[in-house]
Amino acid sequence: MRKAWLVAHLTYRLGARSGGFLMLTLIVPLLMLVPTVFIIVQQEDSSIPRLGYVDQTGRLSAVTEVDSDGRQIHVERYATVEAAWNAEVDKLIDAYVVVPAGYFEGEAVRYYAKTEANEKTRAVLGTMMRESLEPQLSSDTLKLLADPLGNLSFVSTESGATARNGFALAFRSVFPTLLAVLYGFLIMTNISLIGVAVVREKDQRAMEIVLTSLTPWQLIAGKVMAVVSLTLTQIGLWAAFGSVALYVAITRWAPGEAITVPFDVLTWSLALFLPSYSLFITLGAGVGILAGNARQAQQATSIVGLIAMSPFLMLMTVLETPDSPTAIGLSLFPLTAPVVATLRMGFTTVPLWQLLVAFALILLALLASIWLVSSLFRAAMLVYGQPLRPGAIFRALRGAPQLRPREGTR
Repeated sequence: MRKAWLVAHLTYRLGARSGGFLMLTLIVPLLMLVPTVFIIVQQEDSSIPRLGYVDQTGRLSAVTEVDSDGRQIHVERYATVEAAWNAEVDKLIDAYVVVPAGYFEGEAVRYYAKTEANEKTRAVLGTMMRESLEPQLSSDTLKLLADPLGNLSFVSTESGATARNGFALAFRSVFPTLLAVLYGFLIMTNISLIGVAVVREKDQRAMEIVLTSLTPWQLIAGKVMAVVSLTLTQIGLWAAFGSVALYVAITRWAPGEAITVPFDVLTWSLALFLPSYSLFITLGAGVGILAGNARQAQQATSIVGLIAMSPFLMLMTVLETPDSPTAIGLSLFPLTAPVVATLRMGFTTVPLWQLLVAFALILLALLASIWLVSSLFRAAMLVYGQPLRPGAIFRALRGAPQLRPREGTR
């Protein structure tokens, strides 16, 4: 096992320095950073201007203070449009609203300012109009009129989990879907790494030298561990940037709202993903052994990666009937289990026995694939220099002696 770890260490170092890995690892955080910066800039540009208004209907009640997120915003009332315009010219106010005489017949309210009203300004103006229309109602009642359901909470009748309305509820539903998409993306983008690596070493005739000190199992296991470690490095960096982006989004769209990460979903999805990802990487190594060159290896491994994305072709079926036999079967099949099971956990309670069975089947498939790919690797070396036709490989798999390191080598 020590030699497998040495292979993993060397392969990890080479992979971490490659341009493709560095580019992919940095692009995703940049994609998270751009909307985060946009939100921060939007927050800085969303200050509320000094406001005034003109009531040409003569039917609105006077309003001088408007509550905005616990802060009182002063609103100045003017008798005429000319008075409001002069106040804006004299910089006593920054913007003003004119409520036309035909407001109750559908005529639009006009907003006068140098720039368009931002979201916070619109909210203040909306509150001002409600209070001027319904003066006999308390501010709490006015808030209920704006959002009659208030802080609607979702309570699962199966698990008892609770999530408030709005961002928290949407996050709880979307989080498993984001995990499933991330898993499929990682497999699609990284499975070609090991196939190309195996082809490169085969083309450089390094295999003959390597096999004097390693068994095929040690070589394949080391390569798989290296690619999995590289992926975990990517996930760690992405998770750090994602946490910052999520924090900014919460403070922007759900201030003061408690966002709970469904750790049960996260734990089980990771438990299923890691061995399943190792399974795909091992299969990618097998495809790389069969490939004639790096380009063919990349194309062939991409086809294998499509299997990981295949559950998204049946996404609506899984989401609409998450407890159907089809959804359960895909949750148990090793090549689709992590994606489908994670998707299902966002919309239903997946029984524990299904998760345990899926985990066990993935582990069995992983062990079988390592044995098969190691044997395939040994057979490919025996027919080295010949076209890797199925018949020749099958005969080599059936009758080839086990390649072992030479005595006295390290």
